[in-house]
Amino acid sequence: MNRTSRELSAESICGELGVMSFNASELPDHVSPDNIRLCAKHPHAYASKHGPASNASMPLVHHLGERSCYFAAPYGCSRGGCWKVCDEETGKWCWAAENSGYGHWRYCTTYADCGTDKTDYGCGHLCGPQCGCGC
Repeated sequence: MNRTSRELSAESICGELGVMSFNASELPDHVSPDNIRLCAKHPHAYASKHGPASNASMPLVHHLGERSCYFAAPYGCSRGGCWKVCDEETGKWCWAAENSGYGHWRYCTTYADCGTDKTDYGCGHLCGPQCGCGC
């Protein structure tokens, strides 16, 4: 096997999640271009056709990111991913990511692993309606 056949491309790693595409000069000053996630969309955006996990408060997530608005809690952990409400009046919510929403997705075991801080638990950016602020 030659070296080229063993190398993985970003496209093959991310698949339908898409590769994160950004222009470093357009990032907010507080966002580190060295801490941007590889794949754009959240893995849960395509993973579930069902409602929230039985042991967690979480907005309803359907296949391909169709989501119900949510008003019962400001943040939580569901299926191992942190989420937070981003508009209390409309119930819009998002999957949380490091680096003000541009970094790695925040994963969790319980809701106590998550939060609402915009730097550590920012709404996912550059990932479309499946993971950004919406419902």
